[in-house]
Amino acid sequence: MKTNVTDTSRKALNEIKYEGLVGKRQAQVLGVIEQASNYSLQELCVLAHLPVNVVSARVNELKEKNILEVRCKRKCKITLRTVNAVGIYLGQR
Repeated sequence: MKTNVTDTSRKALNEIKYEGLVGKRQAQVLGVIEQASNYSLQELCVLAHLPVNVVSARVNELKEKNILEVRCKRKCKITLRTVNAVGIYLGQR
């Protein structure tokens, strides 16, 4: 049986929202993140249709809650600068 990553991510986001762990803007940022991917802040801005100051603050909050983590260092597809890309936390809780 093959699981759709997008469906799995949406289910996880809904569980997090249901548990009251994230606010509206945090949920908006999480809503564009796919489970197995990693993103720069600028990439998240484009996907979430939010300004960088909003995305940056929400990403920092989500990292503090161990919902997001820095996944790798790579070039941003938008700025072409080397960034610490973030993704859904995969470690032990």
